[in-house]
Amino acid sequence: MMKKRYIAAIVVLIPLLVLFRFVRELRHDREQTFSVTKVVDGDTAELNGFDMVRLLGIDTPERGEPFYDSARSVLSSLVKGMEVELRFDYRRRDKYGRLLAYLYIDSLLVNAEIVRAGYARIYLFKGSFQNEVELPKLLEAQRIAMKNKIGIWNFGEDDEPYYIANNSTMRFHRPSCGAVQKLSESRKVIFDQRHFAYYDGYSPCRNCKP
Repeated sequence: MMKKRYIAAIVVLIPLLVLFRFVRELRHDREQTFSVTKVVDGDTAELNGFDMVRLLGIDTPERGEPFYDSARSVLSSLVKGMEVELRFDYRRRDKYGRLLAYLYIDSLLVNAEIVRAGYARIYLFKGSFQNEVELPKLLEAQRIAMKNKIGIWNFGEDDEPYYIANNSTMRFHRPSCGAVQKLSESRKVIFDQRHFAYYDGYSPCRNCKP
């Protein structure tokens, strides 16, 4: 008898869990503002104590890398305890289940402010290349930070004679990187300096790390 009750409880519980997840997704589809309860790192925060948001369009230093603490501190000063508006782009969640969004406080684009402070760089994916609202703001912020040579933009001299970029992925690489060995000429862009690649919104390859 106990075994049957246990099975019956599971049968009832599973649909409820699925329904809870569905309702939670609907909530994020409809609501415009959320409270930030915790800042995880420079580009990730916790919302209302139960969901995570990854800031779209940017990449901040990982734990152990220079400026990690600074990036986290800037995001915390901007959003912790604040009501923020989430604006979505080409997809709503990443493979880790985190929401993907641009964060706004009134008209202030938080993602761009971290870039402007010199603690993040633009990091795009194919679905966001045509974004006509946030992308120009991010690019302007990055160019300002680069001009002022602050934070991550105070880097050394180039260590390659040139760099090869892929205009389909918006990544740039060292000439020896396997990712560009068979790259078609129509997708290839050559930059004499890393500075020019960053200026145009390209991001460094995570493998060859130019």
